Amino acid sequence: MKAGKYNIKELFSNKNIESVIIPEIQRDYVWGTDQVNGLLQSIFDDFLNFLETKAQINITINDDKSLEKTLSEYYKTIKYNTSIGFIYAYSDFEYPDKYFLIDGQQRLTTIYLLLVAIASEDEQFRSQFSKLYFKNGKSFIEYRVREASLLFLNQSITHTIEEKKTSLEEQYWYYNFYKNDKTIQSIINNLKTIKDFLSENISDINSFKDYVLNHVQFWYFDTNISEQGEELYIYMNARGERMQSNENLKAELLAKISYLEKKNEWGSKWEEWQNYFWIIRGKHENADNVFNEFVYCVAGLENQKNNVGIIIKNIDKVFLTPTNNQILRCFNDIAVIKKHIDSLKTILGSEILEFCKSNNISHNWIIKTRNEIRRLLNNNQTNYFIKIDDTNRGTEQNRMVLLWSILELFLDIKIVDLNLIISLRIIYNRYYNYNRAVLTNLNDIEKFKNKGFESVVRENNNDEESLKYKFLSARKDKGYFNKMLSLIWEIEDHPINLDGSFAQNINSAHLLNYSKNISIEELRQVKDKFYELFPVKQDKNVDWTNYSKVLRCLISYGKCWNEKVTNGYDNLDFDSKKRILRDLDSEDERCFSRFFNDYLVADNLSQLESEIVVEPRYNEQTEDWLEAIQWYNYHLKEKMWSEGFFIAVGGWNFRKKDRYFPNRFQLVNTKGNFQGGNPIVLSKKVKVKKN
Repeated sequence: MKAGKYNIKELFSNKNIESVIIPEIQRDYVWGTDQVNGLLQSIFDDFLNFLETKAQINITINDDKSLEKTLSEYYKTIKYNTSIGFIYAYSDFEYPDKYFLIDGQQRLTTIYLLLVAIASEDEQFRSQFSKLYFKNGKSFIEYRVREASLLFLNQSITHTIEEKKTSLEEQYWYYNFYKNDKTIQSIINNLKTIKDFLSENISDINSFKDYVLNHVQFWYFDTNISEQGEELYIYMNARGERMQSNENLKAELLAKISYLEKKNEWGSKWEEWQNYFWIIRGKHENADNVFNEFVYCVAGLENQKNNVGIIIKNIDKVFLTPTNNQILRCFNDIAVIKKHIDSLKTILGSEILEFCKSNNISHNWIIKTRNEIRRLLNNNQTNYFIKIDDTNRGTEQNRMVLLWSILELFLDIKIVDLNLIISLRIIYNRYYNYNRAVLTNLNDIEKFKNKGFESVVRENNNDEESLKYKFLSARKDKGYFNKMLSLIWEIEDHPINLDGSFAQNINSAHLLNYSKNISIEELRQVKDKFYELFPVKQDKNVDWTNYSKVLRCLISYGKCWNEKVTNGYDNLDFDSKKRILRDLDSEDERCFSRFFNDYLVADNLSQLESEIVVEPRYNEQTEDWLEAIQWYNYHLKEKMWSEGFFIAVGGWNFRKKDRYFPNRFQLVNTKGNFQGGNPIVLSKKVKVKKN
């Protein structure tokens, strides 16, 4: 049987195929009601579309109605067929006319049971089924070793197509041990599910039977004939159809395996992997998207690690997926993929969460990391074959920092311990800080695994990461270490703190001084007061209700904003909250740090505001931004920010002298620019008389 696309009738009535054999290495037939109903519903939906469509094809050759009908039916077949994917098998010269199934048992067995159920309802088809698909009372699908399963399948088919009303379990040939046979129980349950579906949905059983036989299609691939890979690839592309890359890769990798037993073993593993990716497929109908993206991801990782040298450029911002040959160059054998899948399973498994729970370590961030991994694999098509130092590929590099680093961290891991959890946390922080140093992170992973997380502490490095882990390393043997670790992580996990991108990668140093001896109580107070100041809503976004009051306080401490020139006018930016709360623009005045230290001992924000926002000395001739801003801040209170958190000076339509500070143009509150909105001249809102 050559590689290509076939319908069900062409498979089951092929004169060169006596039977399809399920080899001993294959798992049981285990599909449940959900999977069976899902397949049936998919076929039924396509069947309805097939019936309802009216194909319009213009025929100009002698008004040949016969040709028009033929072409119309062919058009409907192409447009409204149901594809059940790939069927992998191999032939063996010792068993002529028998094909050993590697992948597709669940789908093919379900389709066969569907034909059995149709035969029980359609008297005309019953004789055809017995003659073509159940020759001499033998199922077209055979079980190589599981004789009980094969015997039961044959007897249950005979019983079902003869329209006997008694249940299968009531027959004299139904043995007690059948209750523990997964395949037999699945056959019983799924036959009932199929018959119920037909009863509820199908009024014209004959038309539905014709559709199933002629328009339910699959791609066949013989893994013993490696030349078929290229032949099939060319054929599918000529037809304008795309073979799923993981299926193609599987066929190529299995074809490399010489020993039949090993080939069956790896074929079975691949089916298990497809089932695993089905579980994490998100909203996709099948597992192909997430499985393909994972294959691209780890192929890109192997390409980088082993200097394979493949670089793929985006064309018109579109990622061209790697070819099958390129992917094969990245994997020397199928075992490499298994290692990465085992790594992913550990990451998404229960062991790391159970370790954290049993050791009282904060773990919500791990759940968030796992969700982000699923999101990236399901929702993004990332080019993992970019030039690794291309400065224009920051998004791809950032994703590699997360996915590649974590996959490498968990590769061949033997035990989940504290070092693994802390190393994972370091990668987590770097990802949300938009770190793009892919190679540095991969090198650090080796250090984490070989030397421990302390290796992140480098000499003469005073960035937050080093200061924090020096601080923690010095307390590693303390009984309260896990609690201290958890509190710091919970402080960092506030959305304002977690995103340190373009903010010097600061996640907690604006709130904690790691050069001092910080107690558990102080950590807890910092966490509670910061979350009180900026609550996190149920949708995980920040509640900024208090920001205008906080800003009033910060202005009283000094210059806290960023100054820039926009379209020829001065624009004072009070809206860059991430920078303002990290004191990145307040220079040595450390406005937020001083404010927060005072807030820690204040009863509440309003009380602190009333204490520190006092009327400043009025200096009409000042040219100092701070004096003018502080004066307006005191008199206007939160009305100063009616339009937004920007103050513009010198805008084209606002070139008059400011009423209260004539050495400056008018100070105008805007939403960030003068395009739209309703800019407000601050002096017009003040009710203070000039002397």
